[in-house]
Amino acid sequence: MILGLAVSLPSFAAITQSHGYAQFGTLKYPANFQHFDWTNPDAPKGGTLRLMASGSFDTLNPYTLKGTSPTGTGDFLQYGVN
Repeated sequence: MILGLAVSLPSFAAITQSHGYAQFGTLKYPANFQHFDWTNPDAPKGGTLRLMASGSFDTLNPYTLKGTSPTGTGDFLQYGVN
């Protein structure tokens, strides 16, 4: 066990801290980048998000033991939406 610990200690010295990881090449974005290239920071804010899910349900109470909750609601019913 002591031999295994002694062999693994040099690997801890090679650890470096970084804001990101690139599997190939260098990082594309610096540590303080403002937005991704494919986003528009001047895009209008707000709007409505509508999601569709097909299925049936017989309860909206997430704490009941019987019944089937609506498909696609996930944690919305349990934690609410702000």
